[in-house]
Amino acid sequence: MTCLPLMGAGVLDATYTAFVSNHSTVEATDLVAGLLVWRVAVQVVPVIVGLLTIAWWRRSEATAPPAG
Repeated sequence: MTCLPLMGAGVLDATYTAFVSNHSTVEATDLVAGLLVWRVAVQVVPVIVGLLTIAWWRRSEATAPPAG
């Protein structure tokens, strides 16, 4: 429903922005900014945390003494 992840605002985001800006006093630019912050928090931050975890895991495995 949001088109391609990380490729700009999707269909759901655009529909939500149009609907809310027509029915409230909130500016459309504020809605778009809020949706972009939300998408970064939901899609980019977990990827970064996952990559950092994998890097830490690989580094700790490389320096660990062999089992046995």
